[in-house]
Amino acid sequence: MNKREARIRRKLGKTGSRHSQGSKMQWGMTAVSGTDTLGAAGSASVKLRLQHHFRAHDITFTGSASGAKVTSIFFGDRVVWSSSDGIDVSVFGSTSLLRGLLKGQSLRAGLDITVNGSLTGAGDFAVTLIGQKPVNPSC
Repeated sequence: MNKREARIRRKLGKTGSRHSQGSKMQWGMTAVSGTDTLGAAGSASVKLRLQHHFRAHDITFTGSASGAKVTSIFFGDRVVWSSSDGIDVSVFGSTSLLRGLLKGQSLRAGLDITVNGSLTGAGDFAVTLIGQKPVNPSC
């Protein structure tokens, strides 16, 4: 084997090991949130642009105005949940089965999670997603 072949093999070896790290990726817990504030009754929308890959575990609407309703949840362009009438955010309480609705949903970095809803008056439509993101073990 000459020097050029050895160099190519070393480069391929480095590239191969980088690609194999995907299966060994370590994940850590994180939270992402956003709020849409309305001055009067109407439709609300919270768009969360992710800077990292994300695996969802839970969703909560703590901080939303009383009577706020959730009408749809999108991961990228994929509809995860939708209701034409909407469901009151109080249904997503700490003991509700709906809190785990998003468990297992995932999205690549750079894409959006969009949660749409409505308010019966002025106030906030607040969304918090709990999940996992990749962690860099060298940091």
